[in-house]
Amino acid sequence: MEELTKEIRLINECLNGNIEAFRDIIMAYQTAVYATAFYYVKNSDIAKEIVQETFIHAYKNLYQLRDLTKFGSWLREITLRVSFQYMQKRKETHSDTFEEKIIPIHLEKTKSKHISLSFDDIKLAIQQLPERYRLPVVLKFLEGMTYEEISKFTGESPGEIKGILQRAVKQLQKTFESDNIDGEEQWQDVHR
Repeated sequence: MEELTKEIRLINECLNGNIEAFRDIIMAYQTAVYATAFYYVKNSDIAKEIVQETFIHAYKNLYQLRDLTKFGSWLREITLRVSFQYMQKRKETHSDTFEEKIIPIHLEKTKSKHISLSFDDIKLAIQQLPERYRLPVVLKFLEGMTYEEISKFTGESPGEIKGILQRAVKQLQKTFESDNIDGEEQWQDVHR
């Protein structure tokens, strides 16, 4: 609640012309905005441009936000719109340009044996998830965000995010099991 009150105070300061207050808002949301943009455009440089454009648009249109408690979900909508506009403009839906990330997966049955999956392996599995599960999975496991941070950005409650992620992990486990990955995988957060 204290965090929400601080955010509302910062938004009000921005509405009163305090540009420095918007810097604090950017710091709170830049990881989520970047992860969302990168998920759709699959290019780090382009995602960074989308982040800039998203925050510029948000700052210029902040006065249109009716419910200040919904800033995170409003910003997510802007991020999605800017990302889709970019993809439409460039006629790219999903390019094959990825940053390489290796995600460690702990296998319970095999005495702490670890396997590694490439970002491409993870991307393919995530694409098989229902749309509603994809962004929370990316934000939690690839960006290391907390349930509360994801909740703030998506507009879903932390409990809903936890449930979505539990269901997503079960589906991802089935996906990897069907791809002949032995054992029961326990997804771990990825920290850079």
